[in-house]
Amino acid sequence: MERFVDSMLPEVPGCSSYAIKQAVLRTAIQFCQDTLIWQLAAEKTINVDDSILTLSLETMSQIADCYLFDANDDRYKNFTRSEITVTLYEAVTADTDFNTISFLKPTETATALPDMLYHDWYSGIEAGAKKRLQVQAGKSWYNEKLAAYNNSVYVAEYHKAIVAARRTGIYTEYLIKRDTDY
Repeated sequence: MERFVDSMLPEVPGCSSYAIKQAVLRTAIQFCQDTLIWQLAAEKTINVDDSILTLSLETMSQIADCYLFDANDDRYKNFTRSEITVTLYEAVTADTDFNTISFLKPTETATALPDMLYHDWYSGIEAGAKKRLQVQAGKSWYNEKLAAYNNSVYVAEYHKAIVAARRTGIYTEYLIKRDTDY
């Protein structure tokens, strides 16, 4: 997160490093939640009479959304999710394998972002965080024009991420090739 502080400070003079880190974290959470760019696939087994599936997530992450597919590659829709678990509406009657696709986002207490966000989406997250700070009226770093510019950079990166999430990786491999009844 220090990298963000160093690069953002000139455009938000007087802002604390804590406030910058919080703006970056909030922006990264929203970015991941909306674009579904951070993806993880896994195969999980639920044992007979069980209804809770605990997903293995990366450090400092939680589920933004997820999909389950049964052994026949049919999408399973009868579940609810929390930050790290999926609970089926009914317990399974036999040991069942599920393919899972988890779309992740950083936790509220994350102290770092995954390398994928740093390497591929740094400029979008940085611009979104700058905008968050620059629209704070009454602060020495308030700057409506820079906020508008940074918002346009963020929106462009946001749309690139949406396209990338759907054209590459897990989304394409698992979702596009499956039934389109959802």
